[in-house]
Amino acid sequence: MRKIAIIGAGQSGLQLSIGLLHHGFEITLFSDKDSKDLLCGKVMSSQCMFNTALTIERELGLNQWEGKAPPLISSEFHIIQHDNPYNAISFDAELKQPACSVDQRLKIASLMKMFIKMGGSFIKKPINLFDLDSLTHEHDLVIVATGRGNLSSAFQINNKESCFSKPQRKLALTYVNNPEIESNSIRFTLIPDVGEFITFPALTLTGNCEIMTFEAIPGGPLDCFENNVTPEKHLKTSLTALKRWFPDEYHYFREATLTDANGYFSGQITPIVRHPILTLPSGNSVLGMGDTVVLNDSITGQGANSAAKCADIYLHEILKHEGDFNPDWMEKTFSLFWNYASHVVNWTNSVLSPVTPNREKIFKEAENNPELASRIVNGFDNPSDFYPWWFE
Repeated sequence: MRKIAIIGAGQSGLQLSIGLLHHGFEITLFSDKDSKDLLCGKVMSSQCMFNTALTIERELGLNQWEGKAPPLISSEFHIIQHDNPYNAISFDAELKQPACSVDQRLKIASLMKMFIKMGGSFIKKPINLFDLDSLTHEHDLVIVATGRGNLSSAFQINNKESCFSKPQRKLALTYVNNPEIESNSIRFTLIPDVGEFITFPALTLTGNCEIMTFEAIPGGPLDCFENNVTPEKHLKTSLTALKRWFPDEYHYFREATLTDANGYFSGQITPIVRHPILTLPSGNSVLGMGDTVVLNDSITGQGANSAAKCADIYLHEILKHEGDFNPDWMEKTFSLFWNYASHVVNWTNSVLSPVTPNREKIFKEAENNPELASRIVNGFDNPSDFYPWWFE
């Protein structure tokens, strides 16, 4: 029986671990948090997952929330000039297949329990580089899937593929109970030089909710969220920002209340691509996965989707490989993921950048072209479909 150690129990780490257990591998999963920590902690992301990623989960029996989480069946886009709010570009379209969002506190905690019930070995322990070296001597393969955790910084930055050296947005999440909204749509509003507001229904610890996502341009007028504030202050800041910059949305949220005392988050990330192989002092190698090596801003909602697709590719490559998991195999396996992820990176980076004349032309055309509107909306499930027309 082949032994594999996976560091990190997020979307990619747990999905791969459970997939390998289905095929008889001996899996040890390390995480600095267990299910109780997650359930008692703050929200971590907005995690909207589209059909391709959901299909991968169904194949592994991970779709525990279908029929419980509200289905997302369409998307709306509004591009507003803040100096002339009446000059807005708007379009919408149905998703070909529903998307959905499940609070990762709920989802990851449940998948951890599933992994343990299936016979996986779960160890709550922060892992450092010295630990990694020891694990490579005890396992056939070691994979690091810690996302933005400390271990990711040990993987060398790929300067050729990393366009930014600092965060392009400051993120604020607010999970709210909101009786005035009856919608199954993802709503995306963009104000150039200010930022974006994205909202959609989701399933959280207390039941159905609405997630308010603010993507503020650093130093801009929407960059008003502070870290380490009280839940009440975060909610007040959310509603004040919404009323000032997104008044059409404020109408729906004016009576909103937080779902729970931990239903909020603020932070920032620098989008980075890293080389996938980390060579340890012993000369042994470990393989990076998901956000550890390809970290995108959340503006396009690709984090959990890319993690699911990365884990799926790694799973199939591990299953069909009979030899040693050497650096050549690691590089080849990552390159299969990069064939997809490179499209996600370039598209997400373009959305973070100022709106170009070509994209403004595309948005205006989509107002009166249902086929183009549908292609934009459904491109979130397959970002490679934005090539080449989005960039021309």
